[in-house]
Amino acid sequence: MHEKLARRTFIVGGAALLASPAVIARAADGLSPEEFGLVRAINLMRKERGLKPLALRADLSEVARAYARRMAKEGFFDHISPEGEGPTERAEEAGYDWRRLGETLAAGFKTPEKAAESWRDSPGHAAIIFDPENRHVGVGFWRRNGEDDEEPRPEEYWTLLAGDTR
Repeated sequence: MHEKLARRTFIVGGAALLASPAVIARAADGLSPEEFGLVRAINLMRKERGLKPLALRADLSEVARAYARRMAKEGFFDHISPEGEGPTERAEEAGYDWRRLGETLAAGFKTPEKAAESWRDSPGHAAIIFDPENRHVGVGFWRRNGEDDEEPRPEEYWTLLAGDTR
C-alpha cells in the first residue's frame, strides 16, 4: 500500500454540467435531483474561480452514493469505514484507476447548495473541489428516515469524490 501512495497524490479533507442540454441529459442519467444539484453547485463555484468543470463519472457516483447510504443506515460519519476501508479502496473496487483522489463528506445539510457551500468554506474541502488538476467527479446523496431512532442523527448525507486517472 505504501508503494501506491508514493506514486499517487491522495487528499482527504473537508471535490460538468455546464454544457449543452444533450450532454447534461446523458451525464445526469441516474442522478437524483439532489446529486444533480450538487454537481451543478460545485461546477458553478469552479466557474466563478476560472476553473474547468469537473466531468461527471458514473462509477465514482455509484461509489459515492453507496457510501452516503451506508453512513446514513449504519450511523457513522467518517472517511474510513468501520472496517478500515478508505476512499481509494472504494474507488479502486469500482475500477477507477486514480492518480489523485479526494473525498468530501457532509451531513445534515438540506440542500445541495448548502452542502457545497460548507465545502467551499472549509480549507481542506475547498482544496479538493477547487484543485485544478482534478478532472472527474462522482457524487452521492442519501436521506435516511430517522423516525425510529433513539438518538438524533443527521438525515442527509452527501459524498463527493474528485480526482484524475493515470
